Amino acid sequence: MTTFLLASPTRERSTIDILVSFRGKKYRRTTKESLPVKYWNKSKKRAKATREFPIANDINTMLDKWEVAAMKTVAEFKEYYTPPSTADFFTTLDRNFYKDSADDTPTEQVATFLEALDEYIHTQRLSRIRLQSYAVLRRSVERYQLYVRHTWILNTLQAEDLRRFEQFLRDEHTFFQTTDDGHRVCKAQYQHLYANTPENRPPTARGNNTIAATFTKVFAVLNHALDKGWTDNHKFRDYSPPKEIYGTPYYLSLDEVRQLYECDLSDTPTLAVQRDIFVFQCLIGCRIGDLYRFSDNNIIGDTLEYVPYKTKGESQRTVQVPLNNTAREILARYHHPERNTLFPLISQQRYNDAIKTIFTKAGLTRNIIIINPVSGIEESVPLNTVASSHLARRTFVGNLYKRVKDPNLIGVLSGHVEGSKAFARYREIDHSMKQELTQLIDLQPTKHESI
Repeated sequence: MTTFLLASPTRERSTIDILVSFRGKKYRRTTKESLPVKYWNKSKKRAKATREFPIANDINTMLDKWEVAAMKTVAEFKEYYTPPSTADFFTTLDRNFYKDSADDTPTEQVATFLEALDEYIHTQRLSRIRLQSYAVLRRSVERYQLYVRHTWILNTLQAEDLRRFEQFLRDEHTFFQTTDDGHRVCKAQYQHLYANTPENRPPTARGNNTIAATFTKVFAVLNHALDKGWTDNHKFRDYSPPKEIYGTPYYLSLDEVRQLYECDLSDTPTLAVQRDIFVFQCLIGCRIGDLYRFSDNNIIGDTLEYVPYKTKGESQRTVQVPLNNTAREILARYHHPERNTLFPLISQQRYNDAIKTIFTKAGLTRNIIIINPVSGIEESVPLNTVASSHLARRTFVGNLYKRVKDPNLIGVLSGHVEGSKAFARYREIDHSMKQELTQLIDLQPTKHESI
């Protein structure tokens, strides 16, 4: 169900919000359309078309387009086991709205960064995950422009503007304070920044890698603007964005996966289910988003087949993962013809929480070295405190790479594109592999060679 409400019905003028109800969850956000409150028809949820307010029909046309986009968005998520997050829902809603509303040819009035960003989103083949990340960028830039009271114009954008935006990203979490009952609330002087561009949760301290990824998107939009001839201003390139930094990859050994799988969890059967799902993920190497979409239709004989959702729209390559004995055993244990997912799933957050508990019960608590995402400093932490679903994907890649040192071959199974830079974050050149390499140039023959 979709309806429209005034954001500020007691004021003289108000923006119009869209409200979509889906599976018991409500999604509400501004449409950025506004009008004098006296011209709003409460019963019809549309603007009143009068001689004094001739643009009412234009507003209503835009609201109709939002409603159609909402219907398409709901249809896309009907196959999902759980309702989408607010960010996922509105990212998809924006894609459906702008795809249908925008002309295929970019407008000649592209002058601001946000206009260029919108055109970039509408004309590029981006997956839903990437669309979501660009939507986050858009909201951040909107808040920054309100903060500095300055709009990014393509022809005048300077490196200094990007440096100030970087500082804003680093400081934004300080705009909130923690109350006595533990809630984080926005300080009064910053509340106007979040009136029309709220986030699901208050911003937390952003790490170097998060900010680096943000500027990768900023530069993608600016370079696109140059390619399209919307500007000839190259001065933004004088700014050097932060570089992503990653520590040594860590993953479970096969013995540790076996230890997890054989751990007695009979006293907590719900955890036993999530443990089996995690082990299955270790054996097929998929992302959690894909795991939650799998159904019986993805099992072709003894092979799991799927198109990774992260790269859907950019690459349609089908990933085929032959299932080994353990994976088939787990599948058979939870097969249910009336369920539309392979496993009895819980929310992704609860799944990640369960993984940490399961690791603790299984005794997988060895210390590992990680890079603190905010400070960038190395820290030693127990494995069970940082375990999550993504560790299963790293375990799959790390163990395969230890035996078959061909990233492209393993990438065919994990869904990484050939030559992927991200692949290096999933595998480690460990000591035994280094030993194998140095033995190749040893001047002393092994006993086997001397016979």
